[in-house]
Amino acid sequence: MKPVLALLAATALASCATAPAGPIIDRSGVNPAQYQRDYSECQQYQAQVGAGNAGRDALTGAIVGGLLGDLAGANRDRSAGLGIVAGGAAAWEEAESRKVQVFANCMINRGYKILG
Repeated sequence: MKPVLALLAATALASCATAPAGPIIDRSGVNPAQYQRDYSECQQYQAQVGAGNAGRDALTGAIVGGLLGDLAGANRDRSAGLGIVAGGAAAWEEAESRKVQVFANCMINRGYKILG
């Protein structure tokens, strides 16, 4: 059981280390100086996206993990800890996805074409 828990924890932590790639923007025929200004301003909007519900999701994960650990006869504290990691990682991933979307929308609204 311990190797499984270690693998789950490592997977959750590894997902926190990688952010989704930003959008690919078609820059053909674009003024480089204007592009840099627009890019910088859109990054500022992107930075305003908060962590979302990370605290709530981590708490929910702790409660559910603790209850499931109790039902399965496992260590409640360890199960709750894994729930915190899983809930926090899910909220972080959602916030990162929103950041990418905010940036893409900002660039589209400035007339850029998003390729992917």
